[in-house]
Amino acid sequence: MRILFVADTLGSGGKERQLVELLKGLDHRDDVEYALCLLSETVHYPDAETLRGKRYFVRRRFRYDPGVPARLFSIFREFRPDLVQSWELMCSVYTLPVAKLLGVKFVSMIRNAPARIPPFGDVWVRSKLTFPWSDMILANSNAGLAAYGVSGTRGLVIHNGFDFGRIGSLEDPETVRKRLDIRTPKVVGMVGKFHPKKDNVTFIQAALSVCAARKDVTFIAIGDGMKLEQCRQLVGPDFSDRIRFLGKQRNIESIVNVFDIGVLASYTEGISNSIMEYMAIGKPVVATDGGGTRELVLENSTGFLVRQEDPEDLATKIGFLLDQPERAAAMGKAGLDRLRTEFNLEKMASNFVAAYRKCLST
Repeated sequence: MRILFVADTLGSGGKERQLVELLKGLDHRDDVEYALCLLSETVHYPDAETLRGKRYFVRRRFRYDPGVPARLFSIFREFRPDLVQSWELMCSVYTLPVAKLLGVKFVSMIRNAPARIPPFGDVWVRSKLTFPWSDMILANSNAGLAAYGVSGTRGLVIHNGFDFGRIGSLEDPETVRKRLDIRTPKVVGMVGKFHPKKDNVTFIQAALSVCAARKDVTFIAIGDGMKLEQCRQLVGPDFSDRIRFLGKQRNIESIVNVFDIGVLASYTEGISNSIMEYMAIGKPVVATDGGGTRELVLENSTGFLVRQEDPEDLATKIGFLLDQPERAAAMGKAGLDRLRTEFNLEKMASNFVAAYRKCLST
């Protein structure tokens, strides 16, 4: 089976990380040959360089480049895929006409679960242009299929998978603490871009509340983006040593390893890679309820789900876990066990291959 994947970039981000994870899973299979076509030369993940599949680059000269389909046509003719998997909606707009022209099965992907898709916005238009003509629509959460109104036999959910090889050689925690100049015994962190889809402001407001009540904890925010400076401005000089902004980081797993609690405050999620990283390293999770997060985090078992845009609720749950280390450790272990059984890399790769075979057989 020959599969061509088309994605915009391998820059830092959840959907990019999951594409790398899937391709790593396919690398261990003899029944699949794949190629990856990127519309950008940005590659953030070092493990992407070890992938065995052939890589193509189709450089977009501007956002809506009408020359992209012609260049994709040449790649289709060279690689001759049985099936093409588009990893995002704009790539689908470019790729679907080429696949249909050449009679190649086409699979769309849903990786988020927005509470509302504004009519006639970019996402709405792109989904309307591509979903009706897709041979299969895959999503990483049931919430994602529901958000886009996908029903029937063409829609299928395949949850994300985590590669535990990523945490096989973590940096020593004390070395990380010294490098980051963390002086408190407890650490709470959030990994996520400072993006409109993430509620970084609520995380910072909760951090301010907890830091005002106690002096034994440092809050860490990992990521960059358009909202970063706004969040920096929320933190006054009294707490700047205990609410830290690290920007973009590569060795994220080693930093997460010094967390006592992993937090994700957001407005919409499919299946969060940040939460999976917390769970893989045995950390309890406090996350905003919504989208596919409740398909990953089990309330009161692997962590807590909090109300959206509610820093008080978030601060309360964080404070509870800081005061109950045995309960926090039990939640972290339960999350690790759940990830190993339900969200492992081998299971995800096998489910994708089964979906592709189903698509090719119909």
